[in-house]
Amino acid sequence: MKKLLLIATILLTLSFSTTYAAENDAATTNAESQPAQQNQQNQQTVRISTDDFVNYTSQAYGFSIKCPWEPVVVDLRSEDINRRGELLVFANDGIDVLLGYRIVLDAFDNQHVPDFNKADKAVIDNYIDVLKQVNLYEVATLENISANNKGVFAITAKEFEVKDPKTGEVQTVTASTQNAITFFRTPLGRCVSIQLITNELSDNLLKAYQFSVAGFNDPNPPVKNVKNDKKSDKKSKK
Repeated sequence: MKKLLLIATILLTLSFSTTYAAENDAATTNAESQPAQQNQQNQQTVRISTDDFVNYTSQAYGFSIKCPWEPVVVDLRSEDINRRGELLVFANDGIDVLLGYRIVLDAFDNQHVPDFNKADKAVIDNYIDVLKQVNLYEVATLENISANNKGVFAITAKEFEVKDPKTGEVQTVTASTQNAITFFRTPLGRCVSIQLITNELSDNLLKAYQFSVAGFNDPNPPVKNVKNDKKSDKKSKK
């Protein structure tokens, strides 16, 4: 499915859009200085059994998620002090992430995104249509995250068309990778996105990823802003 993107300044009214629109390439090259964790097997073809998944619990944020392997963890605050979440790296080549989960907490604006469990179908459908156009998703659908919770599952486009506003020339661009993204609200109301980063999107990895997303658990309240916490501490001492 090809989509048309006008090269111009697009004002996004939804804050989560910046989380999804331009981070695919950045995420695949940002493992910071963590030690390499390379699985010698081909991660795309090896059969991943969910029986062998390990449970990872974030010490910084309290969430837990089942992972195919023990991850190398990068706190997203290393990119942006206001960003909450972690990059879980399962396989990498130097700073290039070959396989990983990018988990962002408070990933979208709660007030501007419809409630996927309660909003009218027409409202959700319209929201998803806009989402696909803005973010160049090949697929974007409403799916059950769990028995009682729904979210949006999307796959980035492999090919899309870019139009130069000055010349009107249209070129077809082929992305080097395709990634899957799911975003949803937890029972506590935290707005979460989980992105599968891979150099080759396969059915095998997609099933493993969806299993991980379905088992995401967030028992703790949202983490407060570090800067605000420091200000509060100063006021309490006065």
